[in-house]
Amino acid sequence: MGKYNAIVFLTRFEKERYDSICNSCCIPNSKSFNTIDKAALTSKVVIAVGHLIPRKGFDNLISIWGNVHKENPHWSLLIFGEGPERGRLQKQIN
Repeated sequence: MGKYNAIVFLTRFEKERYDSICNSCCIPNSKSFNTIDKAALTSKVVIAVGHLIPRKGFDNLISIWGNVHKENPHWSLLIFGEGPERGRLQKQIN
């Protein structure tokens, strides 16, 4: 393994796959949490957050949102993220 102490994986499946040949740990996606305050649910906004790469499917979301927006023009879609697909996705939105 050279100069590294461990390999970090994003899923337990990958970690378990390599446990026998190297020291590894897992940093999973964030977990759900409970809040005391409840949202008023008055805003008609949908958000999507993620790394703007092809496998995340933001292009599909944008295509589908076009149909949603035709029937629900008072709703908005906000996409938060950075990545190599940003320019292409912006062109698709425009």
